[in-house]
Amino acid sequence: MGELNEVFGKGKIYAIDDKEYEAKPATMGDLEDVGELYNNKVFPTITANFMLFKDEEEKTRKERISNLYKLLDKAFRGQCPKDKLKKLDVAEVKEIIDYFHSGIRA
Repeated sequence: MGELNEVFGKGKIYAIDDKEYEAKPATMGDLEDVGELYNNKVFPTITANFMLFKDEEEKTRKERISNLYKLLDKAFRGQCPKDKLKKLDVAEVKEIIDYFHSGIRA
């Protein structure tokens, strides 16, 4: 199916620092790899992942941030370096993760 996605252009291009990176919808294997991250380990409100909540350890906040980057890495199939991912704005991050989940062209 991955080949069919490529033939039909099923991906979404994001330009970061004048270089293009393509996000792809999740495969079943991708979801197996990152499925547990959606169980309160990554908040759907992107900025909430960076907040330290009362009665929470810094380690937990760092884990959420790390998990958010894991999801983005999966969406870009490991082709976009983390330093580039840091340049995405919050709206783009939300759009990429939603696209990765649903495969619906935004």
